[in-house]
Amino acid sequence: MNLLGAIPWWARIAGYAVLFLGGLVTGIYETRKIDESRYEKLESEYQHFRDTVAVKGAEQEKKTAEAIAKQTEINRQAGDDYETKLAAIRAYYARRLRDAHAAGASGGQVSALPEPAAIAHESPAYLELASACAETTQQLVSLQEWIRSEANATHP
Repeated sequence: MNLLGAIPWWARIAGYAVLFLGGLVTGIYETRKIDESRYEKLESEYQHFRDTVAVKGAEQEKKTAEAIAKQTEINRQAGDDYETKLAAIRAYYARRLRDAHAAGASGGQVSALPEPAAIAHESPAYLELASACAETTQQLVSLQEWIRSEANATHP
């Protein structure tokens, strides 16, 4: 007995259509469940990533603030040291220049010819040049010390 022959053609087509639509709806529903579970997993991973980035960002901001504070202190200290050393150099050569001028003074009388300095490094011109050289040298030495301090602060 052929059961399909007893069912009219339009009922068979309607039955196939119902089976097709049922399969389609079931497939869509199952796919959506899979997509929702994958979405929830991705959302969870993304939230974890955001939390991790926030923690790492806060740590880096703290390190950056510490580095800026340390470098600011190094800059202040280097400037203070340089100014102190420069003041000492200027005071030393100012005293030597006063002594050289005092040694060359002859009680208010002007001599016809200037007396040569007993030794060349006591002349005022030499002392002015030596003072300028000492200041330039101190500037270079202070700069080198500052660079070493900065390098040690950023790469201990």
